[in-house]
Amino acid sequence: MRSRSTTTKLIATALATSALALGATAPVAAAACPGANVVAEDASTPQMESATLCLMNKQRTKRGLDPLRPQKQLRKASLVHTLDMITELLFSHDGSNGTDVTERIRKAGYLKGTSRWWVGENIAYGYGETSKPAEIVKMLMKSPGHRHNILDETFEDVGVTVEYGTPEKQYRNEGATYTTDFGARRK
Repeated sequence: MRSRSTTTKLIATALATSALALGATAPVAAAACPGANVVAEDASTPQMESATLCLMNKQRTKRGLDPLRPQKQLRKASLVHTLDMITELLFSHDGSNGTDVTERIRKAGYLKGTSRWWVGENIAYGYGETSKPAEIVKMLMKSPGHRHNILDETFEDVGVTVEYGTPEKQYRNEGATYTTDFGARRK
């Protein structure tokens, strides 16, 4: 198991984030995840969030891992960060006010009463065809740090947020931005 300091180092090193070069790619087979291959403009945000979680859990279960459970405090933290990135035209694990994922998750109440905990975060965005949940998850699975978070057997809980708009000025009012906050905690 990782300690808090190791987890912080993991976030700082393994999650060096880029825009994931969201170019055209072939659709991910996602028949069992409704909405997985629908572009942002044609889907509701709850539909895209549900499809994203479904796709990540498909990746986990086909490798013998337990599925991630939706958790409202992690979702609150991911929502705050997603809206901040879109509003401030910022694509980073650090918020516009300097907060990191651990601070946002703590503020949302997820770490209250715990003695040991693990957290991680994936961020991505796309527009047009690359805004589909299937395309986002496919790109995340190609990135070692993001793939690690999705497949980390320590993580049990997840908060997935997808909001319309991107942190890229020219596509500010197009596409979708995704934040996924992962966690596990022990008393």
